[in-house]
Amino acid sequence: MCKIKHILESNRLILTWRGPNDSHGRYAVAELQHIGETFVFSYLKDSKDFLEAQKIGFNGFSAFNNFELIYTENVLDVFKSRIPPRSRDDFKLYLEQIGLDPEAVISDFALLSYSGAKLATDSFELVDPLDNLDNLNAPCELLLELAGVRHYVKDCSIFKADDSVQLLEEPENPYDYNAVVAMCRGMKIGYINKMQCEAIKHGLKSYLFFAHINKINGTEERPRILICVKVNLKTK
Repeated sequence: MCKIKHILESNRLILTWRGPNDSHGRYAVAELQHIGETFVFSYLKDSKDFLEAQKIGFNGFSAFNNFELIYTENVLDVFKSRIPPRSRDDFKLYLEQIGLDPEAVISDFALLSYSGAKLATDSFELVDPLDNLDNLNAPCELLLELAGVRHYVKDCSIFKADDSVQLLEEPENPYDYNAVVAMCRGMKIGYINKMQCEAIKHGLKSYLFFAHINKINGTEERPRILICVKVNLKTK
């Protein structure tokens, strides 16, 4: 398992919500922005995902339950409460468990990005749309959870951590022309998250990508594969 040292700092994260039925997948329902010294939370109330999520039971994120408001007070603190505090004795162990080098210099906002700020008690998760991948001036490492793994991998035991992964554009994909597929040992093992695939697709043209399996976990019904992606600048 890699230990990420070079952090991609972000200015925007997407709050996703998983529907009550596995077949529903994840919906982008809100965004968390870092603007100057301010952290801003707002719902994507006019988006297709938000409207579809409402139809199947989405009724808001409890700390910010008014869809019409734009929140700027205590926004970062609310999401930081979903991850262990830096004051904990085992905080460095936590960083290692989520794939980060315990000595990595990482902001609170980036830590929300790399951890996803997930809780076992609800269906919310933060996803970095990788907006800042467009303007890299130094190498970075990403930790990405593949989507759709259960549809393509029937036996995760045939793969192991550090197996090389190839990321390929799939413009003929009938659902998303920005789709980026992940291949390992000549087999499809999933896709880049729909909220990240456009940035990865553009990045494949501008940078050198080296990806490998970082962790395999989850359950037999819902296997999870996380990949570590090293993004290097192309030499001129």
